[in-house]
Amino acid sequence: MKLIDKFLFDVRQLDWKNYWKDFVLGIRRYITKEDESTIPLARTRLKRYSNYLQTALDNYRIFYSSYLSYSFQLEFII
Repeated sequence: MKLIDKFLFDVRQLDWKNYWKDFVLGIRRYITKEDESTIPLARTRLKRYSNYLQTALDNYRIFYSSYLSYSFQLEFII
């Protein structure tokens, strides 16, 4: 018997969103021993940190594009 016959498993058929949700909740519950009542607060904090990161990246993009625009203008003037 070939290995493919023994271990027939297609990862494309997995529902990855549900898999990762269960994975993270399992880690919270069984590894870190956190109570499930802390999940709403953790989600709120995660959204807040995600917004901070997105704002920082947006500000960096604006600054960098302004810098590039200014430096290209200087090259054409000189």
